[in-house]
Formats: sequence, C-alpha cells, structure tokens
Amino acid sequence: FGTGVRPLVVDAAAQDALKTLKRIERDDLGLTIMPFCALMRGAGTLAFIRRWMRAVEREPDESRRLNYRDWSLILADLAGWAVDSTTTGPLTPEARMPATPTAV
Repeated sequence: FGTGVRPLVVDAAAQDALKTLKRIERDDLGLTIMPFCALMRGAGTLAFIRRWMRAVEREPDESRRLNYRDWSLILADLAGWAVDSTTTGPLTPEARMPATPTAV
C-alpha cells in the first residue's frame, strides 16, 4: 500500500498559451488541454487564436472539436474576457468585461 493519489494544481493563468500550444502540436500534451489555453497568458491574440483553430483540427471527431471550442469560450467568459464567438478578432485586456454587472 503506500500508494496515494493527490490532485495536481496548475495555475493556468501563469502559463504561456503559445508554449502550451506548441507542446500540444508536438504531442507532448493531449488535445484535451486546448480549452484551458483560453485562461493562459497570450491566448487573446489573433495569431494565437488562428493557430489554436488550426491545431484543434487534429482532432478527428467533430463533436470533440466543437466541445473544445465551446469549453474554450466558456472558460474565456468565466475569466472575464469579452467573448464574441462570431469573430476571430483578438481578445485584448481593453475588451475585458466589467468586474461587476451593470444595470440595464
């Protein structure tokens, strides 16, 4: 006995999105990491978003590709980024949503 299981906590916001994507492209990391790239530094650039979109095409299962996209958008939204799924424009800090909701 003496074998234990502990969670591994990774601060995604402290990770570099481009370096992580390169590791995914080299098969050092699995495609299941792709949604978490939305939480990482540098993920909001247009160049990164385009590269992410090319990399996700490596997943042969269309429903999984769509899940990765949807989960990425959800995580980006939860992180406070202004997300517009109809555009591939950059998500810049200036585009961040307000910290508190505004009344309509």
